[in-house]
Amino acid sequence: AERLLAATEDAFQEARERVRIEARPVRPERWVRALRSPEGDAIFSREGRLRRLAGFFPSVARELPSRVRAVSSRITLGPRPRVLVPRAPDDVRFVVPSLELGLASELFFVEALGRAVAAALVSPALPPALRYPTVGSVGRALGLVAARAVVEPAYARRDERLRGRVFEPLRARGEAMRLLSQRLAAVATLAERRRLGAEACRDLAASHLGIALSRGEAILTMRSPSFAEARLRAHLAAERLYPAFVERYDEDFLWNPRFEEPLRAAAERGGLLSAEAFTKEMGA
Repeated sequence: AERLLAATEDAFQEARERVRIEARPVRPERWVRALRSPEGDAIFSREGRLRRLAGFFPSVARELPSRVRAVSSRITLGPRPRVLVPRAPDDVRFVVPSLELGLASELFFVEALGRAVAAALVSPALPPALRYPTVGSVGRALGLVAARAVVEPAYARRDERLRGRVFEPLRARGEAMRLLSQRLAAVATLAERRRLGAEACRDLAASHLGIALSRGEAILTMRSPSFAEARLRAHLAAERLYPAFVERYDEDFLWNPRFEEPLRAAAERGGLLSAEAFTKEMGA
């Protein structure tokens, strides 16, 4: 966690400047405003999102409709969808939240899709206890890789609305969100490991994230059962997997039929394969 924070410090500060976030700690809603734009809200609108998601992982898409079911929720807290797996691989539920944040919501949905795909492709021959991902799961890493692809040129070429001057501001927002998410996972992991109190959590958020939190918000963000270490491990793996996939399968790897083989081979092993082991297999 400490190494990630050190390695991303300069890039994070540059990303903040590009989306015009002040150098001082700011309230979370200031970040929300900075990551939204009229263009982004229109392109990544809630309407049609599930149809857009169906375009990801096309090599395995034929199997997903019978296994993955979208469920609306009015009580889900926050903008992140939840992936529930009552019975892998045949019953995977994608819980759609009511809160909408444009580009940020699109990236959260694509990230969650990676987890859903991994759960839907796990081998039914595995014992039930192993059909569910390890804490540092391949599905989380694949979701983060796919979310990064949303704001890369290969994806922009697939949607004429992303061409021209509109793309670079959206890409800057996506990069800022990716770095913020990485650092939040690292900071929350430190808070959990050190069993920090509210004031110490507030200090961590202010110094490493540039976010001013109340005492209650700090505890909810840092010390709630948030799977912070799972997200951190997935982020670390995704940072290595993305360039490895580009090198092997080109920058549009998500739509490359040859990408089906490693995707399926990894997902089928469920809890037998960690994200770290997968990166080694990919030579990352």
